[in-house]
Amino acid sequence: MATQSNAAGRDDNLPSAGNTKKRFQILLLIFITVVINYMDRTNISVAASALSEELSLTSVQIGLVFSAFGWTYSILQIPGGIAVDMVKARFLYPFILIAWSIATLVQGFISSFTALIGCRMVIGVFEAPSYPCNNKIVTSWFPENERASAIAVYTSGQFIGLAFLMPLLVVIQNYFGWRGLFVISGLIGILWALIWYTFYRDPKDHPTISKQELTLLTDQSVKKEADTDKAKINFDNLKVAFGHRKLWGIYIGQFCLGGALIFS
Repeated sequence: MATQSNAAGRDDNLPSAGNTKKRFQILLLIFITVVINYMDRTNISVAASALSEELSLTSVQIGLVFSAFGWTYSILQIPGGIAVDMVKARFLYPFILIAWSIATLVQGFISSFTALIGCRMVIGVFEAPSYPCNNKIVTSWFPENERASAIAVYTSGQFIGLAFLMPLLVVIQNYFGWRGLFVISGLIGILWALIWYTFYRDPKDHPTISKQELTLLTDQSVKKEADTDKAKINFDNLKVAFGHRKLWGIYIGQFCLGGALIFS
């Protein structure tokens, strides 16, 4: 009864004039986060030439540096998804953002191949939950008929980041060197983590969402919670994930896409 009473009080305080579009502001937060995510993945390719020359790295060592991110990122996709299910996005996202941004920043101070490998692996660890978190936020903030479009918008952030940030990263390196490139990239991520924590809320906690928009999102979230209660996480889910040929087609396609993006 107390919970219902609190919910009713919360609903009474919501603005009722008009139907707000707060979900699109949340989508903008995700979009910018994806751009920063890919900036911290790809800045190593901008710095590679100057970095390898100063640290006397061979082409084989540079190849290992490039792939180190993928080792931990791929292994921790499923654990990262479990973390997303357990921790609210308002707290989890700033935490992983700050963690991978610190690892990015530290790259500006390293002087050995081993330390560089370690930093890239740490970035992979903490970026692993990012896309599962993006999907969970879109599921919470968008009705089912809008989710595909929302996912397409924030996913485009990775390609916009690659297309438009690369020249900017080159300019930063020209002015501040490869070490400065990593430091500035890391500071941007830390600043954005604070902005995220300040402005992001789940729909039911958002102070300025309208009753109409909250109702639109709450109706689907009640059904989602009911479905979640019926399907607890267990190892049998892995059989489902790997037991369908159509899903294998998605996995192989994504693998090929990732390879093309990394090596092209």
